[in-house]
Amino acid sequence: MGSCFGNLFRLPARRLLMGKVIHGMLTRQIITKKKHEMWPVFGGNPFRFSLVEFGEATGLPCGEFEEGYSTDYEMLPTEENYAYWEKLIGTNRDVLIEDLVRMVQGDEGMPGWRKLRLCLIIIVDGVLAPTAQKPKPSLKHVNLVKSLKKFYAFQWG
Repeated sequence: MGSCFGNLFRLPARRLLMGKVIHGMLTRQIITKKKHEMWPVFGGNPFRFSLVEFGEATGLPCGEFEEGYSTDYEMLPTEENYAYWEKLIGTNRDVLIEDLVRMVQGDEGMPGWRKLRLCLIIIVDGVLAPTAQKPKPSLKHVNLVKSLKKFYAFQWG
């Protein structure tokens, strides 16, 4: 995968201890009271993982956000904002990430453009930044994948 997410797939998650540690940091997280903080759990203990370390380990862009961007910004659930959701996912607005996984795995005739975008949403909302035990795709990320150029350049840290 020739994007910023490619490093995630090159991690030797099953072969080397380093790969297992990084895989654990990305997939085993606890919910904290601070809004913009993630604490991975490894060996049953929570620990801090700095933004610099996150960027180095994942290869994801973790610089400054573009001017005017707010991390608190939530897209309003308007019909206009759901137009791309309906094109990509369908009319169900309560779909879970696990439903997207089933969609991708179960539809062999799915166009590549759609499969790629659904997989990117699965990675971001299901692995990197889940917001619940059973995560759902976020309207913000669904609309962000409209432009892969913007999606790949987005500052994920």
